Amino acid sequence: MLPVQYPEILFFLLPVIIIEMACLRMQLGTLLRRTAIAVTTANLFTFALGYPLAWVIYKGLNATIGFPSGDNDIFGHLWKMPIWVAMKIYPGWIGLQQEIGLVLFVYLILLAPGYFLSAVAKQWLVDGYDLLAFKGSTREAVWTANRYSYIFLAVVGCVLLYRAYTQM
Repeated sequence: MLPVQYPEILFFLLPVIIIEMACLRMQLGTLLRRTAIAVTTANLFTFALGYPLAWVIYKGLNATIGFPSGDNDIFGHLWKMPIWVAMKIYPGWIGLQQEIGLVLFVYLILLAPGYFLSAVAKQWLVDGYDLLAFKGSTREAVWTANRYSYIFLAVVGCVLLYRAYTQM
């Protein structure tokens, strides 16, 4: 769940695909075309799962702590979620005058469900449908590739949050 709105999030799909392709090719020695098709298919599938997951998380958090905008335009306000959650968890933290560390920590916590869901879904797709045509288990390689892509998403998300926060 990157702190960006819908159209811009599509720009992050390509680097994730490239990172995961490189990782899987290095670990498994699979063919470039087969790996590209497998990784692209798995990432489009998990991207499609990501928005319902974000919606469920947003609705659940809104029901328990109440966001300033309520249920209006959920996907237009997803990037603000770490800031709102930080303000609700620690009321003494008054957003604009405090350090951003708490917001970044909350962002990383909110990123965790997507990490696990995407890794499980990718593993299911790659092994279940034999997308890589690899003899043997791809479990470790798929989880490692997912880990590297989420490290990228975590770093980029923290940078984007920091920039947005300091410009508020």
